[in-house]
Amino acid sequence: MAVEGSGNRTLHVTSVPDRVDVRELDEALKIHCPGYVPESVRLMRSKKCPREFVGFIDMDGQETADAAIKALSRKEIPLPQGRGAYMGLFV
Repeated sequence: MAVEGSGNRTLHVTSVPDRVDVRELDEALKIHCPGYVPESVRLMRSKKCPREFVGFIDMDGQETADAAIKALSRKEIPLPQGRGAYMGLFV
C-alpha cells in the first residue's frame, strides 16, 4: 500500500477490487477516526482504468487525516479489496 501526504483534508483511495463495500469502510472510519465525516466516502470509476475505483473521504481537520493515514497504513481499518486488488491511499 502506498501512503502519501500533501496537507489537504481529503483522503484519496484507489482500488481495483471485484466489488467495493463502501458501508464497511464507512463503519471502520467512524470507529478509528473520530473526525471522520460520516457517509462521506464517494467512489467513482477511473477514466484511465475502467476497473479502478477512485474514492474521496472527507476528514474534519488535518490531525484526523493523519490519524486515518496511520490506521490505514497499519491495516487497522479494513480496506475494500477483492481478488488481485491493489489498494493505495493518497492524501
